[in-house]
Amino acid sequence: MKIITIASNVEGNIDGIGKHARILTEEYIRRGHDAFIIDGITWNKSTIGKLFSLEMTKCIFKTSSIVTKDKTDLVIYEYPFAEFNPFIILPIIWLYFVTRFTNTKIALSMHEFDRVNFLRKCIIFIFLVFSDVVYVSETKYIERFKLFANKMYHRTIPNHIVRPSFEKNIDKTKYTYFGLINRAKAFQEMIDAWNEFNKEGKYQLDVITCSDYSQWDNEQNKNISFHFDLPGDEVASILYKSAFTLIPVIPNIGLNNSSFMSGIQCGCVPIGIFNETVLHNNFIINQIDYSLDNYLSVLESTQELDDMTLKTMSDDAMKFGSPYTVENTVSMMLSAFRNDQKQ
Repeated sequence: MKIITIASNVEGNIDGIGKHARILTEEYIRRGHDAFIIDGITWNKSTIGKLFSLEMTKCIFKTSSIVTKDKTDLVIYEYPFAEFNPFIILPIIWLYFVTRFTNTKIALSMHEFDRVNFLRKCIIFIFLVFSDVVYVSETKYIERFKLFANKMYHRTIPNHIVRPSFEKNIDKTKYTYFGLINRAKAFQEMIDAWNEFNKEGKYQLDVITCSDYSQWDNEQNKNISFHFDLPGDEVASILYKSAFTLIPVIPNIGLNNSSFMSGIQCGCVPIGIFNETVLHNNFIINQIDYSLDNYLSVLESTQELDDMTLKTMSDDAMKFGSPYTVENTVSMMLSAFRNDQKQ
């Protein structure tokens, strides 16, 4: 098949959805498909710049031109994009009508809805209407949006790093934060609680990010090491040496969170506020909120876990995360597409 993926910020690690699109496309190619990405670069734009950016609008119009000239089986939007210009609605509708004449199917791969801003929510509703197939990361969306898109399929969000070959070493003194630092994270609350928890300097926190961390990289923050834009094997190595991963996502963490998935696949016990898709698991440590008192209480409780309990939680985390691979995600997506074609 010929597969075109439309995504933003594909190169590097600064955009999780862009990286997701790149890795899945590599797997399409490995399976023998003619696959490539139409990529818009918007990571370096301000919030206002992302509102007025036309990068992804150009990407969709470019895709429209390609499908009219070359037979294309499937176009996949990996959404949300980093930009959120409402004028993108026009090329979305245009590409849909163009593909009615080229026998090309449009697929929306939706990563998030609840946490995105109002404009992105509006754009998602347009995508739902003007797509042939919709992939969602949580099954609750299938029921919620069935009036807008009747061909919806669940697919997993895979871990993007490869676990090391050496045996997991559970060191109760080591904690890791892995992800971007932005307004969707209670990062400052995490740092404040960490400094209170680690007054005596007995514990180590590794922060792995592609964001600017300069305001936190100082002596006031105790035993915190910052690592910028590490390759996947180095990320996995640090996670594999940690007992816990801190995930202060606002408002909560679900199965579609790649930091959560990366951590548990490396045997880290995740700490955060979890939604109903994760809450039932015995390997998580759930918080009530990100207040200093609650965060501190949760961090202190980690040191009360005995070695056997912690080993069981780590093993259960790895077992739970093991099916969430790139290979399985691609199989789910292509299988759903082929089933749709037969109907």
